[in-house]
Amino acid sequence: MIRLTKSNKEDETELSRQSGSLEIYHKNNWLPVFFKNWGRVETEVVCKPFGFREGAASSEKDETQMDSYSITNVTCTRSENRLDACAFDGFELNCCPSFNYVSVHYILVSLFIVYFTVLKNTIQHYMFLIRKINTGKASD
Repeated sequence: MIRLTKSNKEDETELSRQSGSLEIYHKNNWLPVFFKNWGRVETEVVCKPFGFREGAASSEKDETQMDSYSITNVTCTRSENRLDACAFDGFELNCCPSFNYVSVHYILVSLFIVYFTVLKNTIQHYMFLIRKINTGKASD
């Protein structure tokens, strides 16, 4: 199980739907994901469970994670539907001396594609009806 979190104004962690620090649930704890070797394929796999086809990942510095375990060297192949199905080296304590963890931002491309496809089909349908009316074949 994964989630995205971000800090609010009171420095409390809250869940986010579209962007934030990536965490994976392991043995009753939410752990950050180390950014090393993270790429586009891993980002695509993370987007799938949330209904997004694409996203962008960046490195986020977080020194509050200094004494915590994190998942390291995640490698996905695009065939996975969940991050925990990807290969990874394991969970390590203090593995990230740079404190750089994965932050994900989902891209709403799929929603725009659906919207424009529906709009395009609607316009094509109306153009078809207008042509039929103009040619006197509206009763077909």
